Amino acid sequence: MRSALAEVGLAVAGRAGARLADVFGVRASRNTVLRLVDALPEPQPRTPRVVGVDEYAMRKGRVYGAVLVDVETRRPVDLLPDREAGTVAAWLAERPGIEVVCRDRAPFFAEGASIGASNAVQVADRFHLWRNLGEAAERCISRHRSCLRATTAETAPEKVEVQAPADGGSPWPTGHRFGWRPAVWCR
Repeated sequence: MRSALAEVGLAVAGRAGARLADVFGVRASRNTVLRLVDALPEPQPRTPRVVGVDEYAMRKGRVYGAVLVDVETRRPVDLLPDREAGTVAAWLAERPGIEVVCRDRAPFFAEGASIGASNAVQVADRFHLWRNLGEAAERCISRHRSCLRATTAETAPEKVEVQAPADGGSPWPTGHRFGWRPAVWCR
C-alpha cells in the first residue's frame, strides 16, 4: 500500500494524491503522501549521450548561467552558476559517456566542449541553424541587391486592372472556405 501511495504521490503530488487515494478507498492525508514520496531513494541519473548547452539569465543583462539538457529525453540535467568555458569543460569531463554536444554559437561553449569532451561531436542546435541560414541568405541578398533591382526592372509586368465582380459581391467563389459569410449573432 505504501508503494502504491508513493506512486500516486509521484504522479499527482500531495493534495491531489490524497483525493485520488480516497477514491481507491484509502484514507491518507496530503502530508502522508508527500512523506512517502520524500522517503523514496533518489534516482541515479544516467549520463546523457547527447547533451545540449545554452545560457539562461539569472538577472537579465547581469548574471548568466548555463543550462545542460539531455536532448534525447528533453529533460534538464544540471544548471551551472556561470557560462565560463572552464565550468562547462569541468562538467563535461566528469561525464565521459557524452558523444554529442549540441550548443549555440557562443565561443565559451565551443571552447568548453573542446576541452571537456574532446571526443564528442559538436553540433549547432536547430534554432541557431535556422538563424545561420537566415543571416547567410540576408548577406547574399544584400550583396546582389543591384542585380535583383536590375532584373525586376527589366521584367516588370504591365499593370493589369482587376475587374470587380459583376454582381458587386465578394471576389471569392460561392462556397469557398475562406469566403465571407454573414455572422449569425445570438438572437
